[in-house]
Amino acid sequence: QTSVFSMGFVCDGVEQDRHPWDPTSPTYIQHVEPIVAEIRIKRFIRSAAEVSRYLGVGKSDGTDVFLAVVRVVDVQGNGIPGKTVDVEFFQNPQYPLGNVQLELREGSVEQTNDLGFAVVAFQIITAAPEL
Repeated sequence: QTSVFSMGFVCDGVEQDRHPWDPTSPTYIQHVEPIVAEIRIKRFIRSAAEVSRYLGVGKSDGTDVFLAVVRVVDVQGNGIPGKTVDVEFFQNPQYPLGNVQLELREGSVEQTNDLGFAVVAFQIITAAPEL
């Protein structure tokens, strides 16, 4: 997987000498090789939780939070420290659930430890179909 992106540096309102999207600019990045080869789901600490309402108040006891232990590894199978893991919702088109999303539990994002492990806390959020 590769990416093309750019960034610009600014100090006191003065921008860098070359436009960020100028291919000759050192901030124009044309090729990125991620070191992550695989995300391994090791286990779920909590695999059953309540569905949360969009803009609703979270449960203070955590019963609306799923917890998974994952390990992020490189091609040699070594854990990669300092990575964060996101969650994505994939809906089966044959069994639509409506306006449903997954999101990381606010304030719970943790980086992978020295061995590449992290606990990922996430919620299932539902909202009215028009949102």
